[in-house]
Amino acid sequence: MTLGDGAASMLVLDVERIVGPQASRTHVRLPFVPEREAEVLEVRFSYEPKVLADEERERALIEEGLRLYAESLESGRPREPVLNLLTLSLDGPSGFRGCAHRHNPDQSITVGRDSATPGFIAGVLEAGCWTATVSVHCVVSERCTFRVQVSVQR
Repeated sequence: MTLGDGAASMLVLDVERIVGPQASRTHVRLPFVPEREAEVLEVRFSYEPKVLADEERERALIEEGLRLYAESLESGRPREPVLNLLTLSLDGPSGFRGCAHRHNPDQSITVGRDSATPGFIAGVLEAGCWTATVSVHCVVSERCTFRVQVSVQR
């Protein structure tokens, strides 16, 4: 595997999981331990589907939402798709290193000594146990598959 700049890297975590609506409002912690201090950590995070394709379930969820939030909705509001939402946070041995609470279902995150993807903290990537946490905010489809891959460059 190579990073964006062509440098060789080593895969230290590759996890794929399937979650359903019952997993909404939960967190999946994925610990990993690079063998030694790294120069760059690259995380690939993806999930699918993003959009609920079941029109009957979509209608039921929208009707439920309308009952709950009817007073705050404006009339004539355009229809919005009903979406799954999963996000990723990263913790190093010394604590929080950032989060990507974005709606993009396919993300690439880089954390290095001198720079990091916005939302993440650049700095020394110390040896020890790291954790990638997938926050399952909302799953509206029957199933949603996510994948987290972490590579290190030394």
